[in-house]
Amino acid sequence: MSAAQLLLRGSVAEIAALVDAPADQIADGLVRAGFTVDTEDETLSAIAEASGRDEAAILAALVSVAR
Repeated sequence: MSAAQLLLRGSVAEIAALVDAPADQIADGLVRAGFTVDTEDETLSAIAEASGRDEAAILAALVSVAR
């Protein structure tokens, strides 16, 4: 399994812990990038799907958000 696949299976809260950032900051950044985030327990893959965006787009947004 690739690193990208692992990230996509992670929830917003889990990703936040990986990058040492508050989960709400990650969620807010994804919303600003055009994604629909209902809860911090949603996986990145589910968020991308619910937002009508592909997984590459959410990974690209995550790079900007997690800085």
